[in-house]
Amino acid sequence: SDNGFLYVLNGNEVDKFDGGIGGGASGTFTQGILSFLGTGTAQVSLLTTLIDAIDLRGRMWIGLHPIGMFPPETYQTETYTYNRDYAVGVYVWDRQTTVASMQDYVSIYGAKEMKCMFALQGLPACFTKSFDDYTELRAWDGSKFAVLTTLGKTAFPAFGKHSMEMMGDLVYWIGYDGIIY
Repeated sequence: SDNGFLYVLNGNEVDKFDGGIGGGASGTFTQGILSFLGTGTAQVSLLTTLIDAIDLRGRMWIGLHPIGMFPPETYQTETYTYNRDYAVGVYVWDRQTTVASMQDYVSIYGAKEMKCMFALQGLPACFTKSFDDYTELRAWDGSKFAVLTTLGKTAFPAFGKHSMEMMGDLVYWIGYDGIIY
């Protein structure tokens, strides 16, 4: 991150490693610097799973699947009905807070799964799967992660952001389906 620490997503927690002078000769590892719902339970992975993160503009944008974090509410769109109980979202962390607050959480409505996060033209962006299994490229518009385009069911990057390349304002990636987009 831009503050010199290495942050590791570990199930439902964020761990921190200080490998600089401040961390001592061997560095300092701090487990659970930020914890999400599920800490200390036998079913951690059933409650919150951290998927991917990017460090951008002094904040860490953490993509997660928070199953069971919200009271069940049903939403109807033209093509499907889904429960908000299984929403995908992004937690925007200022790296100062040590307790996750839902005030800093942005639900990504219409998405059932997040594949990866990255920066697109200086804004947080992500690939998600819709409830009808199509790949969606989404970007932050200041209030939500808006769908920029919808692609085939297996068009998401095969290896997350590791199979992506940025060139100017364009993003290239190798899809899970073997096609270069």
